[in-house]
Amino acid sequence: NATYPKRGVFKTAGLTNALADQKTTVDLSASRLERLSTLAPELIGQLGTEFTDVLDFFNAVERELVPTVMKATSDAAGIDMAALHRERNHNFRLVDYFKKQSNQGEEAARCGVHKDYGTFSIIFQNRLSGLEYIHPTTGAWTTVAPDHVAIVWGWCGDILSGDRIRATPHRVQSTLPGIRRLSAVLFSAPDLDAVLSPFNGNDAGFCDEIRNGQVTVSQFKDISGKQWRPREGNEDGPRLAPGYDPLEAFVRRV
Repeated sequence: NATYPKRGVFKTAGLTNALADQKTTVDLSASRLERLSTLAPELIGQLGTEFTDVLDFFNAVERELVPTVMKATSDAAGIDMAALHRERNHNFRLVDYFKKQSNQGEEAARCGVHKDYGTFSIIFQNRLSGLEYIHPTTGAWTTVAPDHVAIVWGWCGDILSGDRIRATPHRVQSTLPGIRRLSAVLFSAPDLDAVLSPFNGNDAGFCDEIRNGQVTVSQFKDISGKQWRPREGNEDGPRLAPGYDPLEAFVRRV
């Protein structure tokens, strides 16, 4: 956690906070791993081959899968997304939806409904169901097959594409008692200093700040964090009313 003292790397609020998402996470990035090798080089060796296997896995995803998804995203958006993603602004998350404790109700949220802030997320599952998304045509919650890799687009992809790509609401439903569910996620976002504005001129429906190019990715990340950090229990904050999305309210001014 010393590599990211602001909020830590290993997050366990779900173990003690019944209102938070019932999970624990390890959040890594290239910059945090670089700091880790500087602050505690011996720790990488102590973590063993399982940790290095995880790093090898994420490196392979970056090298082999991210360019393919970025190309598909560019084609759908009608712009060169890669030009806005030059600084390897990727985060790697390991998620442990731990076995339910005796003091947790059956409906304790594993991961509440949300849209990701970045361009896209690549989600790997351990063959256990629970991940759901809202179908863009029917509007119904739809289960992702547990043996599938899911690609979910976020707000940055939505805005930069002028709504040609839509941010996808998704959640993880409650698992059965005694069942442990694991997932690994790569989050890809534009460079932090990139201007978050539609690059194809289709800016109808966005707030004035976005239409006028007054919001950077870094600023938008700070705004979006006010939504996800209280939900994950990493910061205190008000519980949101069901169905209310503050990011939607900011982006659309609804």
